[in-house]
Amino acid sequence: MVSLRIVEGRGESIMEKNVSLHELELAATQFMKRLNIGDVIYMEGDLGAGKTTFVRAAIQSVAGIGEVVPSPTFTLVQTYDTHPPIWHYDLYRLTDPQEILELGIEEAFSQGVTFIEWPQRMGDLYKGRHYSIILNSSNQADHRLLTIVSP
Repeated sequence: MVSLRIVEGRGESIMEKNVSLHELELAATQFMKRLNIGDVIYMEGDLGAGKTTFVRAAIQSVAGIGEVVPSPTFTLVQTYDTHPPIWHYDLYRLTDPQEILELGIEEAFSQGVTFIEWPQRMGDLYKGRHYSIILNSSNQADHRLLTIVSP
């Protein structure tokens, strides 16, 4: 089990740890246990940082390890009939922030847990409370720095 230490900073709780891929998946499973309907999670980091890996592990922790969890890179959104319901958005290919309204994001915000990769592509469409999961490269081989910022 991965234990993420809580660090206080700038008035918000921050969890930060240098993790392997396996530890990233365990952290996602732990994190998912904290979430409820209405929670929004911004997934931040470079291409290949592990954003989809984190979301996949979080979804499989409630849907079952055998659940196929494809990246929504081309479909822009994938939904999962889990408890709580989960919407997974990948906005990398979004060209206009208004397009996200056509993808049912307002429904997602109110009726489920919403993971959003590349949230900066939304522009100013959402200014509500959200978690930030930030994945950065690490000086340790095959690891990344995982930071979780609470709303």
